[in-house]
Amino acid sequence: MLKNSDSYTEGYIKLAWIIISTSPSTHSMAPSQLARMYHQYDAKYSNFIRNLIANSQLAPTNLVISLYYLYKHYHQNNMLVTKLEQGEDSIDPLHLHLIITSLILSNKSYDDQSYTLKTWSIIINNTCKDYVDVKLLNTMESYFLSSLDFKLSFIGMSSDGYFWSLFEKIGGIDYLTLSTFKSLAIDDYNYYYNNNNQNTPPPIKTQSYTPPPSPPWSYDSYYDNISMNYSQLQPQQPGYYFQQKPVYNLMNAYAPTQLYY
Repeated sequence: MLKNSDSYTEGYIKLAWIIISTSPSTHSMAPSQLARMYHQYDAKYSNFIRNLIANSQLAPTNLVISLYYLYKHYHQNNMLVTKLEQGEDSIDPLHLHLIITSLILSNKSYDDQSYTLKTWSIIINNTCKDYVDVKLLNTMESYFLSSLDFKLSFIGMSSDGYFWSLFEKIGGIDYLTLSTFKSLAIDDYNYYYNNNNQNTPPPIKTQSYTPPPSPPWSYDSYYDNISMNYSQLQPQQPGYYFQQKPVYNLMNAYAPTQLYY
């Protein structure tokens, strides 16, 4: 049962591996080989991930969003394929870099006050001395964003059936752990807005325009009193305004004036 942040972290480490090891590029790998690679992953990187999450003070919801970004990178993108290679004696550090980057992006997309890459480099290097620099983080962030087509939305995460089925059917994660992580998933924009953007003005609500009621009079009431026998002369022709017949002006229909010469 997940009761504290340490439990969430342990669940995160296992779920991250499931996402990596179940990507389409690993379908041809033997279960025994994947099991051996998991032990390598667990021995080499789990302690670092555990301490990084503790030092960065990320919330459990950040962990779920990070997992969703990893899922989109390993299972949905067709541009930049990152896969476990058959015959690897150890896990490629690139997979760890992608986990780190997914945590950074979850912090940027979810938290109102997020860390800069400079701050992240300090946190990471305090966790594992001289591990990354800002230039590497910037490169990894660009790489990861490209694989997501620069779309960091996590709306709809809780209803993404295939994402959750990876853990339930393929990964063998127990129901309680899975349901606890799923309860952290956010797919309601209003919830996200109310909890993370309280200092942002609310969106402008549009409404249909209803014109004011027409006045009791209208120009139509004057049409019957206006002669339609217009002069045959054009305004540019001499004598247009000197016809010995009444000429009415629509704009002066209130008091039509007859001109006789």
